[in-house]
Amino acid sequence: MDILELTLILSQRLSIIATVAFILSRMPALGRVLSRKPSTKDKLILTFVCGGLGILGTFGAVEIHGALANSRVVGVMVGGLLGGPLVGAGAGVIAGVHRYFVGGFTAFSCGLSAVVEGFLGGVVYKYWRKGLIPWHVAWLAGFAGEIIQMFIIKSAHAIKTGEIQMLLLKWQEDLPIYFQHNLK
Repeated sequence: MDILELTLILSQRLSIIATVAFILSRMPALGRVLSRKPSTKDKLILTFVCGGLGILGTFGAVEIHGALANSRVVGVMVGGLLGGPLVGAGAGVIAGVHRYFVGGFTAFSCGLSAVVEGFLGGVVYKYWRKGLIPWHVAWLAGFAGEIIQMFIIKSAHAIKTGEIQMLLLKWQEDLPIYFQHNLK
């Protein structure tokens, strides 16, 4: 499967999540969340809805070399960006536990990263005081979340296989090269 085909498949499956999110946007609770005046009940509803969107992202996964390419992060990151750290982490726990029970060699690390990414979205929510979070800030948060996910997956694999020292040496070599080439 080439990158174009994978992108098309994941885009189609992400559109299902977008459709469900649009339907859910008609709920009065979402209006209160967007105005940053949610009740505890509204936050609880948002936690379960976004956790469910994360599970939908896992169901829409495409297997590549034994790992799952998916859009799980969308639901949990949206939960954090709209409801704060507890909502994001809660949605991450829901989607992460589901991902763990799906299995595979990345089950634990992907489950853990769902919680971390939801919490990261919540941190952005907490520190963005200028009203609604603009798309480019949300995109950067999602991008950072994916980098953190890859870090967690690589680290968990290195710990499991006893190659942590080799991984640290590789990062020590690669990071200066990365920054030298990408921050010019």
